[in-house]
Amino acid sequence: MPDYETWTFHGEKETRVEVEGEADDASAGVDRMDEMLEALQPEFGLNSKDPPTKEVEEFFKLLKASKEALHEYTKVSILTFVTRLIAIQSKYFFSNNCFNDLLHLIGDVLP
Repeated sequence: MPDYETWTFHGEKETRVEVEGEADDASAGVDRMDEMLEALQPEFGLNSKDPPTKEVEEFFKLLKASKEALHEYTKVSILTFVTRLIAIQSKYFFSNNCFNDLLHLIGDVLP
């Protein structure tokens, strides 16, 4: 967690590891969603000879959605759009009512 203060006088050990470029990605709007989804693939344990399960089919729908543009005038995918909106809600402490009103407004103006 950024800016976490380690309480070494209370027995906590210094374990923080800085990840190079992490802060730059967050401030630039890079969400690295495809990396997270690809990291989940082994969790499904699908053998290539087995027919895909419902969960696997849903997972591949997510992968596809992560690469498809929201509409023809942007390169942003719906998955990226939603995750960025949720990140903004969390970062600025939007209430659920505020967030829902914002979503309704966005829904009213987008094609």
